[in-house]
Amino acid sequence: MHTHTEPRPVLELLRVENGADGCFGVLRKNGRILCLTLEPGWRENRVLISCIPEGTYAMTAHVSPRFGKCFALSGVPDRTEILIHPGNTAQDTQGCILPGLRLGILSGRRAVLMSRDALRALDAALKDCGQMTLRIVNLWEELEAAS
Repeated sequence: MHTHTEPRPVLELLRVENGADGCFGVLRKNGRILCLTLEPGWRENRVLISCIPEGTYAMTAHVSPRFGKCFALSGVPDRTEILIHPGNTAQDTQGCILPGLRLGILSGRRAVLMSRDALRALDAALKDCGQMTLRIVNLWEELEAAS
């Protein structure tokens, strides 16, 4: 159990690709990959259709009426109700982060697979963390420039 004097655990979401099928990344804690991620592509932080801006956000465990146990982010500029919840393609999210354990194709679109398993694994890995910090970093431009 974390007290107010202990630092919050910091997770990193490293976004590696931003394309037609969405924004793909990896979620890490202490350098260890916890899962893959998929969000809508970057569209200037527009509500319901864009991933959120890179930055640092508070993250807590959450129970959603629609998705059940998940995680919620707070402090996102001009956005509310940003969650990490199950889903497979960018069509399954309106700005939230979808976790997965594998990449694949569903209905002709690139997707994250085994999303509910990924969320259960996240819940197990983070169950005693309380309030956490999520740092989101866009690496896609750097990766595109390197190729």
